[in-house]
Amino acid sequence: MIDSVELQRNNTLGLFLNNSYYSAASYAVNSGILTLYTYYLVNYFETGTNEYVHNLLSFANNEINSFGVKINNPFILNHINDLESVNIAVDRYFEARELYNAAVDYYNESNIPDALYNLAFMYVRLETSNTWLDLKDSFNDNLSIEFSQDLLKDLALSRIETAGDMITYAESVESSYYTDNAWDLLGISEEAYNGGNYIYSIFESLRSLANANLAMQLRGVTEEVVDERIELSDKLARENINLVQSNGLIPIIAISYYEYSQTFKESDPATALLFLEYSKQFALLSSQMVNSMGLGDLTFGMASQKEVGVQLLALLLGVVLGIGLVFSLLLRSLL
Repeated sequence: MIDSVELQRNNTLGLFLNNSYYSAASYAVNSGILTLYTYYLVNYFETGTNEYVHNLLSFANNEINSFGVKINNPFILNHINDLESVNIAVDRYFEARELYNAAVDYYNESNIPDALYNLAFMYVRLETSNTWLDLKDSFNDNLSIEFSQDLLKDLALSRIETAGDMITYAESVESSYYTDNAWDLLGISEEAYNGGNYIYSIFESLRSLANANLAMQLRGVTEEVVDERIELSDKLARENINLVQSNGLIPIIAISYYEYSQTFKESDPATALLFLEYSKQFALLSSQMVNSMGLGDLTFGMASQKEVGVQLLALLLGVVLGIGLVFSLLLRSLL
């Protein structure tokens, strides 16, 4: 595992130097998860008791609740790209909560390895959420807008309805893994909506819609047609990203998904298509949110994609790779 962590860290730096900032961030996160998981396993096998895991869960619960207070407060946006940063931070926080709940379930089932893995994943997700919040303060413009999730309630409901209609249509043609996954994601979205967590609801609705679209795209296609679908989806994703950027916004999430899709084009075309679908759906999210908040007439100061990427990676490398280095050294001393 240690060698795998070091390999991922080297891959991260290689992607960063190649200007693939968001893919590099994904590799950095994966490195952090694997490192922390290995650290937990070593400590668990050394102690030989479940009390160690129980204490980890108790501490994690406090961390989740404490960060929840921070993430649920209104935010002041002084640059429109702050909106994407806050969106991702909120989404990552709720993912961390789901991972914590999964860890508790695995612990109660005496499945300690999976409990520890989900705990490691949870902590890194929580750190990335905090990193996105820090990134919010990196942009400067002349805005001063108080932002709360309540402003997005109508948009969240609209996205739920759109996703539900698309899944129903896709399933009427042919049920598949992707339609089943779409229903699961829509259920999470509806639960988040009912709890007032509108950003998380929107994210899960868009992922649900992407899965439904993919179910339609992959229905009865040959390998040659899949390649054509990838080429078309790639083109549409880039067009959506360029359209949004021409209006002064940087669709950080969409660019992230787009870059990540490129790593799967040869090895896993279906996964490449899925992330391209995510990119297409999320590209327009910020502009839709801006309009939903009644800010459509504003003009925005530009921040370059490279500027955003460098700031993000500087933060992630400091948080995640720093964790990886420390724990790698610690693990070598233990093994």
